[in-house]
Amino acid sequence: MRNVLSANLLRLRKSRLFWGTLAATLAFSVYYMFSRILETRQWSGEGIPELSMMDMAYWQLVPFLSIFFAVPLSLYLGTDYSDGTIRNRLVVGSRRGAIYFANLLTSVLVCFAVTAVHFLGGLTGLLELVPWQYGWQQVALSLLVSFGIAAALAAILSCVGTLCTRKSAGAVAALLLVLALLMLGSYLYNALLEPEMASEMVFTANGIEASAPHPNPYYIGGALRTVYQVLLRVLPTGQAILVANGEAAQPWLLLAASLGLSAVVSAAGAALFRRKDLK
Repeated sequence: MRNVLSANLLRLRKSRLFWGTLAATLAFSVYYMFSRILETRQWSGEGIPELSMMDMAYWQLVPFLSIFFAVPLSLYLGTDYSDGTIRNRLVVGSRRGAIYFANLLTSVLVCFAVTAVHFLGGLTGLLELVPWQYGWQQVALSLLVSFGIAAALAAILSCVGTLCTRKSAGAVAALLLVLALLMLGSYLYNALLEPEMASEMVFTANGIEASAPHPNPYYIGGALRTVYQVLLRVLPTGQAILVANGEAAQPWLLLAASLGLSAVVSAAGAALFRRKDLK
């Protein structure tokens, strides 16, 4: 596997797509933080302290990093099929397991690099925003969870990219999968926010008043609520939404969920790749 991994890293180092993705990630991160600084200046007299806090701004783009993962990885891994690289590696004696896990490690490296560049770019917010108020320990744990999310998404995208024999199909499948995971994570998060009791604003003789509380038909309760909570915390995009909203409680549990999902997806992907017909 060492030779395959070395070849992957050499090709990655020469990849314009990889370096372009890092540049785009950095630009996007810096642009977002400066937009938050300008927004803080604009609303400085309105008494909205959250706008000026790094705690609220630094993590907001974590869910969208999955898109920056999907595009370069799908095209990078798809090139192995379009250029005949995988067949050549098998001809010279490389094992399928070595090829798969070399691709996995390369994918993890790409996702970690994108994540690191994003957070480095986000430090530009310290030029004017208030530093983290929740403490450096919380910042470190949130960073750890974010890199766990990157590892889980790397495992998923590596599986898709290695199993799809057509470069274009792999790119489309990876992007659609990431978008589907983002929508699913958002749905689960919003569904769990629904209160058990609800009331509406109604017009009365005394003006606008709140009606008497009544059961909310959209409230998720019982065993289904537990299922939603587990799925939200297992899905990397669900974890990313929790991090973005400052709700990543039990970070060690979230990290364990990411590593567990990575292991399951990688084992399944490797098993499928061993049986795949590459002729």
